[in-house]
Amino acid sequence: MSSENPFTLATAATILSVNTLNRLVRSFSKYRNQDDAEINGADLKDRMNTIFGLSYSVQNLLMNISDDEETSQLAVMILSRQINDELDALHDDILHLPADIITPVIPLLDTQRRFWKNCNNAEFYHDNLGSAHDNDVFSGLKELKKRVYLL
Repeated sequence: MSSENPFTLATAATILSVNTLNRLVRSFSKYRNQDDAEINGADLKDRMNTIFGLSYSVQNLLMNISDDEETSQLAVMILSRQINDELDALHDDILHLPADIITPVIPLLDTQRRFWKNCNNAEFYHDNLGSAHDNDVFSGLKELKKRVYLL
């Protein structure tokens, strides 16, 4: 990313700041209410819908991105990081449920988390990210969503 476009850099800084703030708020809430953690199906569905929406956004951007579009590349990076954060939060939420209920969900969730945790590495954004996302990741997210909705 070049530093020639101050608007792109300002946008990136703002989005990263908001993303970091969201993670801090979530962490603070999690540790503050550690004993009162009560997770319901609606919360899990909302979080899964957020992940799915972010994933659709990444997919749409990847279909229309070109190498010289810094803003689109930046948006894919930010959205990927948000998906990673949301998957981690979903994992934390699901762990509050009984083990026999979450057993079918955890492997699917872990597969997604393994993929998206690499979003902070430059190698994650190679030319094949779009096809990997379309083929394996998106079908895995659909299955994960179906299982989460059953909880």
